[in-house]
Amino acid sequence: MLICCDTILEFEGNILEKPENPKHCIEMMSSLVGKWHKVFSAHELIFNTKPNLLRYSWVVEAEAMFGEIPLESLEEYSKTELPYSHSGGYELFGLSGSFIKAIKGSVSSVQGIDIYELSHFLIKGMKEAGWV
Repeated sequence: MLICCDTILEFEGNILEKPENPKHCIEMMSSLVGKWHKVFSAHELIFNTKPNLLRYSWVVEAEAMFGEIPLESLEEYSKTELPYSHSGGYELFGLSGSFIKAIKGSVSSVQGIDIYELSHFLIKGMKEAGWV
């Protein structure tokens, strides 16, 4: 079995990927303060049911909004390695999770993997593969 997930953000019609440098990180994250942005988490679940593969693919959309973030906090955060491995420069369950004021939709998909949908497809796939 193989589980793959990736997340990307959309804000005001633009795709927000990983920040390139501290200045870009601060600009990107500052722009999200007090405004909703979309979080898209794409998933692929593959079962090896020799001789075939059983595949499920789905995308979950949620929305998130940052509360007020002091500039000093963003400056210090941008000096760490944390923002540069996440779309939008943040992750829900890390240090930057404290920046998030509200979420609409799947909380776990904002982190990057929708646990509810994954569990549904895991059960369905295991049944179809004859594993349970």
